[in-house]
Amino acid sequence: RNNFLRKFRNLRLPLATFLRDHWMTFIGLQGELRQMPMDVSLKEFLHAVLATGRNMFLFERDSRLGSKQKHGGRAHQRQLLFEQLGADYTVPPILNHTDLQIFAMDGLAAGHGMHRHGEAWLAAISGRKVWWLAPPQSFGTNPNSEFRTSFPYKQLSSEEGGWPCSWLLREDLEPLGGSVQRCVQQPGEIVVLPEGWWHMTCSLDEFNVAIGGQRA
Repeated sequence: RNNFLRKFRNLRLPLATFLRDHWMTFIGLQGELRQMPMDVSLKEFLHAVLATGRNMFLFERDSRLGSKQKHGGRAHQRQLLFEQLGADYTVPPILNHTDLQIFAMDGLAAGHGMHRHGEAWLAAISGRKVWWLAPPQSFGTNPNSEFRTSFPYKQLSSEEGGWPCSWLLREDLEPLGGSVQRCVQQPGEIVVLPEGWWHMTCSLDEFNVAIGGQRA
């Protein structure tokens, strides 16, 4: 962990929209300041995770074919992250056809609710993750308020639906009529997701880092 944070100590990455409220509350900024873009170092982010115990995670994506970005900008910081990460690993040829590069970082009991997208893969560098997966045909369509297909949670509040780790506490929350599979990803292992598969994760350690790729 310390070596990883030291290597990337000069980078500041933008927080995802759904993390901003937690972060702004933590550092005490309100009013007009809440409308400002908020970039954090990896060390600052981990400090916020440990201090608040909230479901927070960093998730960065960048095109493999992107052009060089203006020095010092947010896109440039993201590009530097993937360039420095790429110096330490080689993507297996069978996985090297995805359009986007992915970096994910979070803490204990963090995760993202059931969702699906194009083909993707994720390699665990540090920390363990529980995965829940279901084939696209497992459940019928269930559009949400944004007319996107959403997963049919069973007896879940909106808060529980956004926190996958609740499934570890109550297995009966799994919806009926489908086939949800569960596994634990260890450091050094790769999870490959076919296009359209439902999936969500719950991190089991205080320091979790993963890299991967995704079809645009």
